[in-house]
Amino acid sequence: MRSVPAVFRPSSAFLRTGAVAAGVAGLALLAGAPARAAAAADDSLLSHIPPAIRGACTPTGKPDLPAAAVAAATCKSAAGFPVLYEQFPDKDAMQKQWEADLNPYSFGYDACNASTPLNGKQSYQVGQKPVGVMSCYKDAQDGSTYVEWINNDLSILSLAKTTSGDSSSYTQLLQWWRTAGPLPSDTSAATSVPAAG
Repeated sequence: MRSVPAVFRPSSAFLRTGAVAAGVAGLALLAGAPARAAAAADDSLLSHIPPAIRGACTPTGKPDLPAAAVAAATCKSAAGFPVLYEQFPDKDAMQKQWEADLNPYSFGYDACNASTPLNGKQSYQVGQKPVGVMSCYKDAQDGSTYVEWINNDLSILSLAKTTSGDSSSYTQLLQWWRTAGPLPSDTSAATSVPAAG
């Protein structure tokens, strides 16, 4: 598991000035089509993030992306939870990242809710349609509680974490997750509420 994804931490590039700024200016001249493709991928990913939190999102570029991801955005929910959305080119690439993230954990429960112990997995649906699987677990290294979910239709992997390890934060995280998307497109929040499936 990426115990704390790099995009949840300040990038070392932000700590440097001067040479980084000059390098970025030079790269911008050379980037051309790849930069436009990356911007289009970022815009596409942002269109799937619920409008209620989209304004609190920042696209994340390489090198903070997993190798197979084409776009990512780091957001902050209204409840203060950091959340990461990662767009993959297809379901298989997303699934491989999901499996790598969860590999260190064992899952003994078939649900994620406030009354179920952590380290669970469950399928979920949007409206009446099954779209993915969510997991909940506590990271042994930093004590944070994570909810990580995949949307098979959109090839988007999402990860959110509590800001503390207490049970009330986890309960709030689960309540927020029900409106976290990702959405098929700019649709109403009512269609984004996942239900256990």
